[in-house]
Amino acid sequence: MNEITTTATTPSTLIDLLAAPFIAGVARTGMHATPRDSAARAHAQGVEVSMALCGIRVTIPTVVFDAYDRNTPPRAWNGPMRVCPYCAWYVATDTGPDAIARELDALTPTGTLARLLPDPLIARRTCETIITAAQQPGAGGLDDGVVELLAHLSAHAPVLARPWECDDVQCDDSCECLHMAVCPACSLQYESGEQAGYYRPECTITAPCQVLAALAAHLSPPASNPPVDQIHDESQAERAATSGQVR
Repeated sequence: MNEITTTATTPSTLIDLLAAPFIAGVARTGMHATPRDSAARAHAQGVEVSMALCGIRVTIPTVVFDAYDRNTPPRAWNGPMRVCPYCAWYVATDTGPDAIARELDALTPTGTLARLLPDPLIARRTCETIITAAQQPGAGGLDDGVVELLAHLSAHAPVLARPWECDDVQCDDSCECLHMAVCPACSLQYESGEQAGYYRPECTITAPCQVLAALAAHLSPPASNPPVDQIHDESQAERAATSGQVR
């Protein structure tokens, strides 16, 4: 089993990345994973574009290559970035149990986010149910259809957002600003300007969203989930209406 670690190299030594089956690529949608062979072919052709596991075209910088690591953005990118859930789950299911456990850990909220959610483990538990069902005798295993379901669910996993009014760049659980739990897939962010990365107030969807609630209600054991009509926290909706822009 190959261990996914962050490794950097120059184009001339790309062949040395034999222990890294996936190379980090960048697109507007965030960080993606591309097979090492695809990155090598792109380099051989003198281009910086390759195909990611999720099927979109990504940039593979020729100045420096980084092995895919879901917890570390490529060095060619400044600042944090989203991880493509489709690429993440394709890598995890190809790599093995430890990588799958990392994806499940990424769906486990802590601190303020956990306190804001009526059912903090809704995303993780539903993914665990999908994986368990796929691994039963007679099931198809962790095939592409299962990966797509895991990725779609993970894209709607709640994230913690903070208001535009909070000017503390180290904003965390100790900050007194008004945090929100939002769905990053359903919500819309500003793409440019000083508000880039903050969610637009006209399209900030509180979490759990209806997509995640529907998947959980359909896939998870009934006793594990609150009724769908109780999942949406009215107090969060009120905060969304009054807190303005959040990130």
